[in-house]
Parts: sequence; structure tokens; C-alpha cells
Amino acid sequence: MAIRVRKNGIQCPWSIYQILSWFSYIFSILVFYLQISPCYTFYTRISINLAITLSLCLVIWYLIILTISDPSDPLVIAYLTTNDSSYKKSLSESTTRHCNYCNSPVSGISTKHCLRCNRCTIKFDHHCKFVNNCVGKVNYTLFFKLIISIQIHECIMCAIILHFLITYRENYTEYYIFIFGSLLKSVLVWVLNGYLISFHLFLLKKSMTTYDYIVVKRKEKSCVNPSQNMSDTNIMY
Repeated sequence: MAIRVRKNGIQCPWSIYQILSWFSYIFSILVFYLQISPCYTFYTRISINLAITLSLCLVIWYLIILTISDPSDPLVIAYLTTNDSSYKKSLSESTTRHCNYCNSPVSGISTKHCLRCNRCTIKFDHHCKFVNNCVGKVNYTLFFKLIISIQIHECIMCAIILHFLITYRENYTEYYIFIFGSLLKSVLVWVLNGYLISFHLFLLKKSMTTYDYIVVKRKEKSCVNPSQNMSDTNIMY
């Protein structure tokens, strides 16, 4: 029997992290265009507006494409959507792997079932709460491009805000609290996202997924605490 799955990150329920990320970017962009940009001269304003707008468009583009992508295992989709019993049998015989949640054969050992999305993702890496979607073979490149574009955007934003605060430090008003808030948000995102990029570069070098890394770390922990069951089937997302 077919089960209801979340095909992409647009489908409800939305993640609280997804919503907070939207509002944080809306806040920082409003602060930039309403408070920071108007203070600069015409040509400088054009330059910084162009830099922020282009980098933001890059972030939005990859964010949308990643959010609406469907990383589901095509074998599972084919098995659950067909009524042809002979075709189902051939699909079952094409692999030795099976998902008990989907009650369907899966493409291979790298396919994992995400409990949040209620679907199997081929070459599952992780479930990204900020896009409300799984990251796997189909959309991992999009995910990596997204975090790179975010890093570029936040680097530009931090540089502009810092320059603004230094240049106009004698004209601080009570409204500057929003600018400091925007700077704090950009610095935090830049640092944390930089760590995320470094982590995934490490995983790529090791030819591992985030899921593989978690399994390895949990198995290492089980060596310290043998009573803990560290089977990779116990890792739920």
C-alpha cells in the first residue's frame, strides 16, 4: 500500500528552522536597503547594491531549487506507484535491500528512510531542517552550492556593515540597534556556515556522507559503552 510522503521542502508541515531562516534574511535585507544603502554616495550605493543583490539572488536560486527538489529513491517511487504485479516482482528481484517503513525494495545500502519526510532517499546524506528537505544523491551538489553562495553573501554583508559602522560611527542613532542585529546575524551565519562547509569538504575527501559519519561516531562510542546498541538501523531522522 502506498504511503504518504513529503516530496519536497515546500510541503507542510514547515520546519521552524526553515521559517526562522526566511525571517532572518528578510530582516537583514530590509536593514541593508532601508538603513545602510541610502547613506552612501550614488556610485558607491550602486556598487554595494549590485554586490548584495547578485549574491542574494544566488542564495535564493539555490535555496528554491534545493527546497523543491525530490531526492527520493526512484526504485521506491516506481514500486509504490505501479499496479503491475509482474513489474513489482521484477523490481523486488533487482535488489536485495528492502525498506520496512515504505514496504518496498530500495536501490542499495546507501538508500535510507527519513522519518521526517517519510520517504527513502537515495545516497542519503542528511535531513536539512533549513530547507525542510532531505539531501542525497539527487540534490547534494545543490546543497553544497547553496552553502557556498550563503558564505559569499554573508562575507559581503559583513564587510559592508562593518565599513558602514566605522565610517558613520559619529552618527549613531537608536535605529542602529537593527544594524548591529543584522551584523550579529551575518557573523553567526558566516562562522557556522563556514564550519559546515569545512565539514562537508572533509566528508568529500573521505568519500563519506553525513549519515556515514554519524554511524562511525556512534560505533566508536559503542566501543566505550558496549551495552549501547549502535546498529545503523537505529539512527532515525
